[in-house]
Amino acid sequence: EHGIGSLKAHKLTQHKSSVALGLMKSIKHALDPHNLMNPGRVLEI
Repeated sequence: EHGIGSLKAHKLTQHKSSVALGLMKSIKHALDPHNLMNPGRVLEI
């Protein structure tokens, strides 16, 4: 498995700050405004 992966996604909040998670969500929304790419897999938008 490469990166965080879907099996470890639930641990993301334990290892990343709320600022980092907010930045990730902002980037995801900018690149995928209609949430078509892997919706809900790692980040809940």
